[in-house]
Amino acid sequence: MEVKSIVAYEGPNIHAHFPVIRYTVDLGVLEEWPTGRLGQHFIDGLLDYLPGLAQHGCSYQSPGGLVRRMTEGDGTWLGHLMEHAAIELQKMAGSDVSFGKTRAAGPHGHYDVIYEYHDKAVGRQAGDLALALIEHLLPAELKPQTDTETQFDFEQKLDDFRRDARSREVGPSTAALMKAAADRAIPCTRMNADSPIRLGYGRFQKRIKATLTSKTRQLAVDIASDKEETNRTLRDAGLPVPRQRKVYRACDAVVSAEQLGYPVVVKPLDCNHGRGVSIKLTTPEQVELAFKRARKYSHVVLVENYIPGSDYRMLVVNDQLVAVAKRVPAHVVGDGLHTVEQLVEEANRDPRRGVGHENVLTRIELDDTAHSVLGAAGCDFETVPARGETVYLCATANLSTGGTSIDVTDQVHPDNRPGGPARRRSTEDRFADGSGRSPRRGHSGDRAHCGRALRPIHLPSGQRLARGRSPGGAGHVARSTAQRGCPAAANQGRRGGANGQSVSARDGVSWRFASVAQRRLREGMGTDRAIQAGDAARAGNQQ
Repeated sequence: MEVKSIVAYEGPNIHAHFPVIRYTVDLGVLEEWPTGRLGQHFIDGLLDYLPGLAQHGCSYQSPGGLVRRMTEGDGTWLGHLMEHAAIELQKMAGSDVSFGKTRAAGPHGHYDVIYEYHDKAVGRQAGDLALALIEHLLPAELKPQTDTETQFDFEQKLDDFRRDARSREVGPSTAALMKAAADRAIPCTRMNADSPIRLGYGRFQKRIKATLTSKTRQLAVDIASDKEETNRTLRDAGLPVPRQRKVYRACDAVVSAEQLGYPVVVKPLDCNHGRGVSIKLTTPEQVELAFKRARKYSHVVLVENYIPGSDYRMLVVNDQLVAVAKRVPAHVVGDGLHTVEQLVEEANRDPRRGVGHENVLTRIELDDTAHSVLGAAGCDFETVPARGETVYLCATANLSTGGTSIDVTDQVHPDNRPGGPARRRSTEDRFADGSGRSPRRGHSGDRAHCGRALRPIHLPSGQRLARGRSPGGAGHVARSTAQRGCPAAANQGRRGGANGQSVSARDGVSWRFASVAQRRLREGMGTDRAIQAGDAARAGNQQ
């Protein structure tokens, strides 16, 4: 077959209302060789390489329809097979495509092979690979002279094609936004391989890259990219944050850890995805090793208090809390039969797990970190955990290190929602650039610790650990990885402070003076007297 022309339509076109690719091919002598004449050997070979073709309905619109077209009468022509093969290859690479048609085009033996695509480069590669596969399966007398058995390794080419296709896919956060735009009939165009997306056209267009938008202010990005500055900004806003020190040498890290008090956390100043983070360090030797690890990612290292508890991600859009996910570190659950290594292999078979950020979840890696975490628990890769026993493989709960998430949106404490005392005029407005407007008005991500998504964060032991410059949505996209939250945790909503007491706006204390009540609670004062102290502080401020 000779390819006469290739055209990729990026919008509504004469063939469909969505993007399609059109190959114009000349079958030449193969016009006289439909599948009926090529025989069952050719058909079986094609189905062996692409078994999914057996489910294509074709004109019969039911599974097996394409196989009927290939076997009934004279069969069907090779241009038609190229169409179906290109669609199936894209589906094998993860694209949800189904549309295709093949029509005669002018001279005898010329056909327009038209099929749907999501990514233009992937669609082109699928067409080329489909053509190469069909030519490879032809009888020797019909094969192109350049095609030999040693020159075509379909399995290797398919693997290369799928890898390249996945490398071109947008991340789960971007994919979720693109789907939301499509659901609202907003034109959505990927501008280049770096995944900037254009929504709409003309002067009303908006652009996004992951969860950054064309309205995200540079000042907000700079602050959120700097963990020390973020900590200071949150503290100035009256929110509880861990104490921290910035260090440049390992010996300074040890001194800072002793001053702050063990256990501590050591992490790079300006890195993400949990890279270089070491937690719950209790000895100078551990701090020195953690410092060396963090220095691989940043010249400046932070040492801060370790805050025990659970890790929550809170997603805010237009000042509305839309999702809260409890993040769980990478782990496996024992069955009493298989080793940790075997359980990890089984967990990685989950189709939602991929390499890096190609999917909503990340593959669990049995690396040095996993070996260290297992060793601290008295286990190794060959340990057989008891049935129901949870074995953790990573200290941090990032999805990028194999973690999972559980949706607890319905259980978040009212005080921690936008407009609540712990949120009102806090990070959204305190990240302002002097205009009084939030620099991240559209989309923000906060990370709370110590179970405080479910309890008021302004009470003792609740901590706001971080604020993301481009908060990922994968944790919320994949939040069905376990049961929807823990119902028992909802009952913790009002507990906190000394001896389980709590102080919130509903007790009559404005959040601005909740810190006064906090101190009184720490000093052992009862809730009623703490409330009075907060009211007194507020009254004095008003005077």
